Amino acid sequence: MLATGHADFVLAEPIVMQFKLQELGLLGKVMSIPGEYLTDAQETQVRFGLRKTFPDAKTIVERIDEAIQALLNPRLHQQIAARYVS
Repeated sequence: MLATGHADFVLAEPIVMQFKLQELGLLGKVMSIPGEYLTDAQETQVRFGLRKTFPDAKTIVERIDEAIQALLNPRLHQQIAARYVS
């Protein structure tokens, strides 16, 4: 969506964002601001939500939350980040 101009913002890990911008040839053409800057250096968490009227919204959000908690740990985070750092 960034490459085609159809995104107003992207929420991503800063290392991943820099890598993707470079890969797309957009580094220096698109402003990238770390979330901590926008939140006055307070720790932030990604939130996922659906409108309340979406069919089974509560169940979907609960399942996603359970999957994230079961899979994401510091080791996995390092493995993912290592793909984007040379």
